[in-house]
Amino acid sequence: MGVVALSLGLVGGGLYWFRLAGRPLSVPSGKAVADSRARVQELFDGALNAVERGDRDVFRQSVEELRALPGTAGHLELLHGVSLTFSGETEAALAQISRVPPRGTLRRPMLLWSAECFRRLGRLGDAEQLLKQLVSDLPDDAEAHRRLGAVYHSLGAMDFALAAWRNTARLDPDDYRAYRMLGLVLSADYANYTAAIEQYRLALSKKVPESEDGPLRIELAQCLIEQRDYAAALEVLESVPEASRILVMRAECHWSTGELDQARLLLARAEELQPGNSAGRILKARMLLDDGQREEAIALYRDILEREPHDFQTRYQLALAYQAHGDSEAYERELRHYQESEKKRAELFDMYRVAMKNPADAQIREQISALCEELGLESLAETWRTAAKNARALLGEFPADTVSPNSSETP
Repeated sequence: MGVVALSLGLVGGGLYWFRLAGRPLSVPSGKAVADSRARVQELFDGALNAVERGDRDVFRQSVEELRALPGTAGHLELLHGVSLTFSGETEAALAQISRVPPRGTLRRPMLLWSAECFRRLGRLGDAEQLLKQLVSDLPDDAEAHRRLGAVYHSLGAMDFALAAWRNTARLDPDDYRAYRMLGLVLSADYANYTAAIEQYRLALSKKVPESEDGPLRIELAQCLIEQRDYAAALEVLESVPEASRILVMRAECHWSTGELDQARLLLARAEELQPGNSAGRILKARMLLDDGQREEAIALYRDILEREPHDFQTRYQLALAYQAHGDSEAYERELRHYQESEKKRAELFDMYRVAMKNPADAQIREQISALCEELGLESLAETWRTAAKNARALLGEFPADTVSPNSSETP
């Protein structure tokens, strides 16, 4: 059960689980005091971990036991706020969590979850401030570094995100998440596939939830394909459930290693599962060209580019197809289009490098968004528009409630 369902199940009926009135008071002494405090901390930590896992039963049981113990009012207030965060009531959660005094053993979780509320509300400057304070107070706190990395990732400040997640991996080497995010950023934003592969393999060497194993393997396999290590990619994909995307990736590996019949079989199966999928059509055009069916390959490449005119790699393959077909005029035309797109992508990469080093530079993020839109990269354009708004909010140029932050969960 996910965290949203957990929260709704416990909080939706009111504040029953967090009602403090009517508890019997007791004043233990000596060893009983120490034992009671230790038990409170154990239950409190267990409840927070249960929220992360979406474990309703453990959360309910922990809260029940906490209610029966003295000195737990602040713990219960904070747990109520955390559960509101995951039910989507972020402003109410922040108000609830803010009632908890940031001192003693409650200071760390109070700052962590206040920062998470600020991040979800688009108040990234406030989130960064709290997390940097926590990192300063507790430099060995892996979770604080991890969440700080998430804030920088929302800003598109990837150099800072990488530094934060490297600290996370150093401090908590058994947590796969930091390695995965390092791999994702190194591959998607830096095209450093060698370094990304290393991080992905480290992630897979840890305890990975079953729900995350497949996506992680797909990301690693894509990097291996980029490096033309097709045998390794096939090995990584062996345990991934069959789906159209996976079949196309496996088909590409087999085709690239000369196993043509196996590649055709896999591609046909991918087409059955998802007719007309883009990756499969691109691979099919390549196969047609390799088989000498140039006119069919050209027709398919042209159809793909009608839908995605700025797919520069497909544009280059079309140019090569025209060259093989002996149509020098069409070859020159498509090559010019390819070179224009390639030039714009080089400009985009240069802009990336500036943005990654400057979290508060809203202007460069707006320029990236505009160029992405020009290149037909609508999803990426929207991501960078959001990053620009977040950067402006970071500088206080307009109210944070006008910002629509990244809706993804903390990585």
